[in-house]
Amino acid sequence: MTATQRPAPPRLRRSPVGVPARPHPAPPPLRVVDRSELSPGARRRRRRLLVGGTGVVTALGLFAVVVVHVVLAQQQFQLAALSSRIAAARSANDQLSLQVAQLQAPERVVSDARRQLGMVSPPSITYLVPGHRGPLVRAQPAAAPTTPAAAGTTSTTATTATTRP
Repeated sequence: MTATQRPAPPRLRRSPVGVPARPHPAPPPLRVVDRSELSPGARRRRRRLLVGGTGVVTALGLFAVVVVHVVLAQQQFQLAALSSRIAAARSANDQLSLQVAQLQAPERVVSDARRQLGMVSPPSITYLVPGHRGPLVRAQPAAAPTTPAAAGTTSTTATTATTRP
């Protein structure tokens, strides 16, 4: 036999014809083993497994608590940043609302119309009333301007007159 050759498997002996084969032995009956019957090595292995599993579960729980705290801290930083942005936006909105109110003030509109467009207030306002055979004309004095710039101007007063043609 050389080093590369394997020995042939042993041949099974056949029983001669007419001789019955031996029956296989029956398996031993199964039974529940009490803890007291465990070997000391098996008990140590079981104890080590229980302690190790408890340690792993505890470590995973602590890791989960740390992760939750980190996420909460990050969310709190984002919330603080958003709160400061909201406060800045509200301040800008208040300033813009004040600016809109100042630009829409009637005194400012009248003063800009006089200064930039050269408009003047009429000496009297005339209303035409339809439905009569002839137009009914009423002349009323123009309202005196209430702006400080217009305080130096003279106001004209007109009397109310009713005219029928």
